Amino acid sequence: MWFHALMAGVIVFVPALLAGAWVLIFTLPMVRAAYAMGIQDILALHYLDRGWTEIPVEHHAARKPVRD
Repeated sequence: MWFHALMAGVIVFVPALLAGAWVLIFTLPMVRAAYAMGIQDILALHYLDRGWTEIPVEHHAARKPVRD
């Protein structure tokens, strides 16, 4: 997942180096918002590619806790 952090840094700082530091005022909030909206899908794809299976939320809610 460090790759995503590296790419976010590149997306933010390359325009800042090319156009000036004032670009950070616009790019930093946009990158953070886009990453926050997409992180759940990114992580899900990361684990699904490695063979994990997704368990639906309803499965956990339907199961009753075991009491002694």
